[in-house]
Amino acid sequence: MVDNQSYFVSDLFPDNVFTAFLTVKTVSFTNKSLKKTAEKIKDFVSRTVDKPKDLFKVVFMDQRHTTNTAVVTKDLLLNSDFTVLDSTDAVITNLKNTILVAKTADCLPVVYAGLKFIAISHQGWIGSFANLAEKVILKLQLVKERLTDIRVAIGPHIGACCYSIDKNRQSLFRLVYKQWQESIFVKLDNSTTGLNLLRLNLLQCQQAGLSLDQIDSRLFCTACDTRFASYRRDKTLDKQNISLILKL
Repeated sequence: MVDNQSYFVSDLFPDNVFTAFLTVKTVSFTNKSLKKTAEKIKDFVSRTVDKPKDLFKVVFMDQRHTTNTAVVTKDLLLNSDFTVLDSTDAVITNLKNTILVAKTADCLPVVYAGLKFIAISHQGWIGSFANLAEKVILKLQLVKERLTDIRVAIGPHIGACCYSIDKNRQSLFRLVYKQWQESIFVKLDNSTTGLNLLRLNLLQCQQAGLSLDQIDSRLFCTACDTRFASYRRDKTLDKQNISLILKL
């Protein structure tokens, strides 16, 4: 992960794939707000990759903490500059100049790329519990991406240092991820237990068949690092973190 002052990019991907993690004012799901945000995203990408902004389409997800995954085709984009996918938390496409976007405050965003397809997913504790990262990797294989060609970057999210969970939630994870419980929990100073979303998603990616050198996983804790939006820290959603990926 490379720090470019106002945004972060992963240098793990090939030259024809652009990724970025940045912070913006909160996006409301009104047509006016989405259009304005889509224009800002296209402006940012256009400046950064030095291509005309009119080339780009933006795909938003109406994120509902599901494992619903959409495949974006030309028909789905219609003629609009942006598209919103209902009740969706992961998107896959092989279309060029199509910007896939995930919005987060403390949840964990993941971007993926193979030789032909790119993808993005949004997961908090529910998506992580449901193993969304592995599900996306498996779907990339279903569209004929070779496992050895897939690269993944995990974006800014809340770290185990700041993410205490209650005993009921601990029990759920201990039951399903018994083999990893020594790795995914940490004891915090206030005698509570923290959940390590990064470690869990890394293990899920490895379980799907990726090696560590295929995964960019530098941790930026959104609650500790004031460059990022954090609902747990600020108790407000004035800002959001935006993760994006596109194929050039």
